[in-house]
Amino acid sequence: MSQNALRAWLDTRPECVRRLAAEFPLRTLVNVGGTLFFVIGYTEDDGLIISQIDPADNYDAAVADKKHVCAEHLR
Repeated sequence: MSQNALRAWLDTRPECVRRLAAEFPLRTLVNVGGTLFFVIGYTEDDGLIISQIDPADNYDAAVADKKHVCAEHLR
């Protein structure tokens, strides 16, 4: 997704999602239990959608591998 497309999409999202996107940009690596995951999306309940697969390498596989984690666990 281009930066312009991402900005346009974020403009349509609730403030909670925009805050998550600012704090955890897409493809940010986060450590969950000693394993690194890429941020691939957001939820409206302060959650991150994460995957061990880099979405830039294989988006479909990253989505198939997705997991959810509360952002509070990473702060």
